[in-house]
Amino acid sequence: NAGLSRRRSRVRVPSGPPLIIIKPLFIQGFFVFILIVSTSTFINFSRLSTTFGYGFDPTNFELNIVPATWDFDGNGVADALTDGLLLLRYTFGLRDEALTDNVVADNSTRTASQVAEIMERATVIADIDGNGVVDALTDGLMLLRYLFGLNGESLIDSVVDASASRVDAISIESYIEAHMPRN
Repeated sequence: NAGLSRRRSRVRVPSGPPLIIIKPLFIQGFFVFILIVSTSTFINFSRLSTTFGYGFDPTNFELNIVPATWDFDGNGVADALTDGLLLLRYTFGLRDEALTDNVVADNSTRTASQVAEIMERATVIADIDGNGVVDALTDGLMLLRYLFGLNGESLIDSVVDASASRVDAISIESYIEAHMPRN
């Protein structure tokens, strides 16, 4: 102990309510690679036990599922001259090279067959007017018009099916916007 002294440190604890620090323990992402028929699912949390001094808030969470976007060529952007034309061509029955020839973005890394596969999966969202049928002259034209920047009556003029569930410009625009790619 020569030359060493022991000192006690005193920590002053402020009076008042206890300090609560909330910190996420983990963040979970989900990737779904199956045909989705639901637009949301619930994630439920429960507590088996907690360590003394720690709390747990078992708040359940509704996860909204977006099964596809309008970015068919995979470059991160929905564009009229690529993705809009791809939907139009696909709904007219073109496949493989005839589907993608000269309309896939330069920065897309997807092959023609990959684009066709993505488009097949995207048919779950492609019924834009909600009439139960994916059609080139209704749904395809509305997406193309929207991606060219048209809105309001010019978006839906002469293309919405009379038996559709979405017949006004506001509901059509909201539906298309809900499936835009998010970067």
